[in-house]
Amino acid sequence: MRLSIFLKIWNSSTDLFQILAESPMGNSTDEYSQNQQDSIKQPVKASIPVDSTRYPVKFEEKTLVDINTADTNLLKKIPNIGSYRAREIVSYRQRLGGYTEVNQVMEACEMPDEVLEWFSLVPLPVKTLNVNSLSVRQLMRHPYLSFYQAREIVEYRKEHGPIKQIEELATLDKFSSSDIERLRPYLIFQ
Repeated sequence: MRLSIFLKIWNSSTDLFQILAESPMGNSTDEYSQNQQDSIKQPVKASIPVDSTRYPVKFEEKTLVDINTADTNLLKKIPNIGSYRAREIVSYRQRLGGYTEVNQVMEACEMPDEVLEWFSLVPLPVKTLNVNSLSVRQLMRHPYLSFYQAREIVEYRKEHGPIKQIEELATLDKFSSSDIERLRPYLIFQ
């Protein structure tokens, strides 16, 4: 009786009425007790749903993931990469302006060397820094430039004018040849 009043008051659909009628509230206490006993007699095979966003299904071996386009959900499917590492890989890619080598992914955070076999790299244009127009603060946002290197670039520009090529950075004290090589794809001189 209570359900029929509910149905009239709320203008509910008959589907909702049917669901409510089958619920413990709609059944009499005797019917409810009988339903409980029936469910106890027969074992229920309940499958525990797996939250694939929280516990993603991992890739099988020989699966390659492009590190320049993969999002965090895709990265979490790689063995040994969880939420933290996936976020760090994507964040580092954004700060770099894009990966130019697979090994750069190891700079994002501490990871076992085995993860490298899961990565591939489709070369995409990287986001570049115009060395002649950016401030110290803007330059040092790049992971490969320290405050001291950025400051030295800006001071060199003030003293000698615009930098024309990356080799000019080799004349500066704060830049080693390895610094220059890893910066090469990310710097432009306009």
